Amino acid sequence: MSDLSGGAVTFGITNAAATNTIGGLNYTSSNALTILFAGNITVSGGIKNAGTGNITLGAGWNPAVLPANLSTASNAYNNASASLAVSDVSTGGNLVLGSGGSISQSGAISAQNLAVTARGAIALGNTGNRFTTASLSSGGNASLYDATSLTISGASIGGNLALSSGGSIGQSGAISAQGLTVTASSAIALNNTGNRFTTASLSSGGNASLYDATSLTISGASVSGDLALSSGGSIGQSGAISAQGLTVTASGAIALNNTGNRFTTASLSSGGNVSVYDATSLTISGASVSGDL
Repeated sequence: MSDLSGGAVTFGITNAAATNTIGGLNYTSSNALTILFAGNITVSGGIKNAGTGNITLGAGWNPAVLPANLSTASNAYNNASASLAVSDVSTGGNLVLGSGGSISQSGAISAQNLAVTARGAIALGNTGNRFTTASLSSGGNASLYDATSLTISGASIGGNLALSSGGSIGQSGAISAQGLTVTASSAIALNNTGNRFTTASLSSGGNASLYDATSLTISGASVSGDLALSSGGSIGQSGAISAQGLTVTASGAIALNNTGNRFTTASLSSGGNVSVYDATSLTISGASVSGDL
């Protein structure tokens, strides 16, 4: 295939029992390519568009849902036993991945914007991945790596979410997950007021800031710069926090008493009681506490 000059192209196979291997597609086009299978899909040999056309790959597709309605139909992928395995997929446009089961990769993916929907787990941790923004929806656990800076435009995860980046990590839409693990070579800025997760672990080569609309437990934090934590409920910890400066704002109580905590300065604002421990010398840069400190 050299181009899609005639317009958008859609392939659809309705046999749910089939396991399909596709690849070796190299073309240049601004038109969209959609490949849908009711069964499994394995991409081997790559799908590469040197142009700006979008690519959609879907495994476990429900043939009753027309391709034009994939993004709005909750039952677009209804074969829970189907899986999508991608390798060496790239486009100058957007990449959409969908599956009734899981989504994984054995080679890098590259696109402007990435949208991933799976009823099962998502595992996209290849270190060659490159995209500007990503949105994730999973009924299980999800992991995503971007070799460059990453902006999460939205994430709804039934299990745990792990985000990692060779640059910074930010967001333009809310993140919902059970546990959140974030690792970035540079800054982390996840301050959307719709964020909801039970626990969070942070590792950053720069500053880090995190907001949770509900109560938050930090399972660990290693931050080279300053760390700002805020919550619509209480803030506690189950693992040590290390940072230069610590700023904590909570509508409820703050309890940060891990004996491994290390930070130079701390600022505290709480609608309840507050307790904080630092294994080294501590300077309080400010504290406004409604209860006891």
